[in-house]
Amino acid sequence: MNDRLDTDLVLRARSGDQSAWNELVERFSPLLWSVCRRYRLSETDANDVGQSVWLRLVEHLPAIREPSALPGWLATTTARECLRVLRTSDHELSTLEDFTLSDAEAVATINSVATVTDVRRILHALAKSQDETLFRIVTHMLNQIQTTGEVPSSRQIAGACGLSHTGVAKALTRLQPYFADLQSA
Repeated sequence: MNDRLDTDLVLRARSGDQSAWNELVERFSPLLWSVCRRYRLSETDANDVGQSVWLRLVEHLPAIREPSALPGWLATTTARECLRVLRTSDHELSTLEDFTLSDAEAVATINSVATVTDVRRILHALAKSQDETLFRIVTHMLNQIQTTGEVPSSRQIAGACGLSHTGVAKALTRLQPYFADLQSA
């Protein structure tokens, strides 16, 4: 995106220029939709998230000091709103044929207890937790499994989620208690 054009659009929208606002919405709506898809929201939930994010932008537009940072602000705000929707809703998560992890320690645990229902419970628990990183990792993994039929490696997850390989490994160890809770139930 052209930083100069973004700055111009933000400044014009801030001053009440409806055509600039319309252009901002048209230009950045695909970004909002892509974030919503990563969180696997229904179309209705994604529309609600989009409306909330645009409303927040209207509220915060006067306070945005660096207009060129708008895409990052929109992506972050959209991700937080997606998590809020997932935390507060009881909608069904998508059906999974299989769920395994490539990391050796996690594979044994998951293979011993994971069913579709278990994975749904874990994702609901993660959505309600404050561990956005782990939720993002698991959501990415499930998306890859469903779209490609293959489990992504830790390095692939790290690249896709913007984390280090070590960060992914540490996050996956935080996943183990969710499975321990299932085994004790």
